[in-house]
Amino acid sequence: MILKRNLKYICLSEFLTGDLVAIQVSLEAARRTREAVVASGYFPGDESRAPPEQVAKLTEYCEERALPLLLGCDANAHHEVWGSSDTNRRGEYLLEFILSNKLEIYNVGNTPIFVTSTRQEVLDITLGNTLTNGMVRNWRVSDEPSISDHRIIRFDIEGNAEIKRIIRNPKRTDWQSYTRHLSNNIAHLQGGGDIRSELELVTVVDNLNAIVNDAYEATCPAKTVKSSRDVPWWNKNLARMRTEVRKLFNRAKQTGDWRRYKNALTAYSNAIREAKRNSFREFCEGIEQITEATRLYKAVAKDGGISSVCLKKEDGTFTENEEDRVHLLLRTHFPGSYPSAAGDNNLPDTPTTNKRGRKESWKLAKEVCSEARLRWAVGTFKPMKSSGVDGIFPALIQRGLGIILESLLRVVRGSIALGYIPRARRRAKVVFIPKAGKEDPFHPKSFRPICLTSFLLKTVEKVIDNYIRTNILKRNPLHHCEHAYRAGRSTGTTLYQLTEVLRDAIETKEIAPCAFLDIEGAFDNTSHTDIQDALSRKGVGNTLALWMGKMLEGRQIEVQTGTNSITMNTTQGCPQGGVLSPLMWSMVVDELLDVLTNTGIQVQGYADDIVLICRDKYEDTLCDRIQTGLRVTSAWCRKVGLRINPTKTTIVPFTRRRKLDHLKAIT
Repeated sequence: MILKRNLKYICLSEFLTGDLVAIQVSLEAARRTREAVVASGYFPGDESRAPPEQVAKLTEYCEERALPLLLGCDANAHHEVWGSSDTNRRGEYLLEFILSNKLEIYNVGNTPIFVTSTRQEVLDITLGNTLTNGMVRNWRVSDEPSISDHRIIRFDIEGNAEIKRIIRNPKRTDWQSYTRHLSNNIAHLQGGGDIRSELELVTVVDNLNAIVNDAYEATCPAKTVKSSRDVPWWNKNLARMRTEVRKLFNRAKQTGDWRRYKNALTAYSNAIREAKRNSFREFCEGIEQITEATRLYKAVAKDGGISSVCLKKEDGTFTENEEDRVHLLLRTHFPGSYPSAAGDNNLPDTPTTNKRGRKESWKLAKEVCSEARLRWAVGTFKPMKSSGVDGIFPALIQRGLGIILESLLRVVRGSIALGYIPRARRRAKVVFIPKAGKEDPFHPKSFRPICLTSFLLKTVEKVIDNYIRTNILKRNPLHHCEHAYRAGRSTGTTLYQLTEVLRDAIETKEIAPCAFLDIEGAFDNTSHTDIQDALSRKGVGNTLALWMGKMLEGRQIEVQTGTNSITMNTTQGCPQGGVLSPLMWSMVVDELLDVLTNTGIQVQGYADDIVLICRDKYEDTLCDRIQTGLRVTSAWCRKVGLRINPTKTTIVPFTRRRKLDHLKAIT
């Protein structure tokens, strides 16, 4: 089954087996959208009855939900009803199933579909339920080579007219014209001194956004693209070989000489395999420099949406449509969030005209956002990084920074001093990408949410992050055993220090049990109150703490579902992919590392992964100390509303001793 790239579909995961694949597809025709199920199945010939049990369940599924079902199958069953040369017992069973379930057979004529040098037969059947009536037209057996004993079946389905999209390629922007447009339109925003109210900040930000977008649209030509069925590996040589194979196939049927056809078919098959291999190699080499998350998303995502599979709910059932799937992912990864329409009026983000900010706040804002630090922050972004909901990507600011620097300084300093972020800048687009190596790809936790926030917001985050790390944390540093998101540290330094401790313990003939822990949903479930407490402990002043709190409390997330979108207000957690999120989590978990160290337990931490280490020559004492560390960790997690992931918890005793008879059970 080959799918056009512009089709909107989801895979029905509960019917995904080695012999059956089913998708639910949206067909657009006559100004309406119609949902239908399209499936491809293989009925094993070594079974006495047909079809398999999963096919019967799929038929019931579509009947219960009033969904049209179209099933193409290699039935391995003979019956004269669908054009076979004879009828066998499997064919009788299959016909009984077709009639009892009111299915229709779309095969036309008795043209052989299974063709070899010794045998020609009709084994492949196209079936549909009563709701597909009128959808299937022009059913025929194609003459084109299929590189198989089975010939290609073609038919037309009502719906899915050609889709046209208007896009702009940022790489084709005329940057000289872009800077001229910026210069001509930015004049009325420049000057004016500090921004003195929230309402003024909203106005300046909206105007700056409009000026940048207008300049981009005027200097980057829009292009209308159509959906295409072309595949990247197809070439003229393959087209020529296909034509030759088709001629030899027709000649072989007439003359009975299959030798030349088989040789040509083998060469054609090998050429296709080589073309696909070369095309995929070029694709991989082309994205080698892309970051890991972007590379994964580029490889598996479709049209910026979620991977097209049905997800498993807590009760074991599966989601049935895209909207249902999105809501399940949102409940899993953004607990406590609620639809924006239900509470927008309650959000404390209506801009005021009288809040001017304290003198100390303005002084700190100008210290935090110096011209040099702002230039550095803007320059650290990759130019073509994905934009947020405002449509501005880094290159638009970087190319025109010399022109809009004054306005950008006013915006960043005003936002920090007033402790206010316009609502439009707090909204983030969310995409879910699958995690690699997950055993259950249909579980919602097998996906990771990535938040695409406004580039202007990320710029403010970078400025604040740099100031905190180079000033505040110099005076009150993070725990020395935390290795994540710190300059000069990495997973490599974490493992090095851990192995050094274990090597020393083994050389001194000690036992070193280690408890490897993972704090579940750390970024998603940490409360805003606990983050504020952590900022206070580390000496982050009220001005910056207020700004960071506003960024979290008023955060909105937007997920695209086809032509519509779902917008939710969050109540906890920090955005995955946010600039300040790693720093905020490091400050939260810093308290746990301090408590464990003060208890006398060695510890190594990397983000939400923690290792508790104890060393001693006496097994009883070690078990008690590890148990104490686990109790301390559990108590801290309960205090901050988190929990240890039991499936990722492992306790390993490192030692040269062969017998450890006195180790106690640890819970």
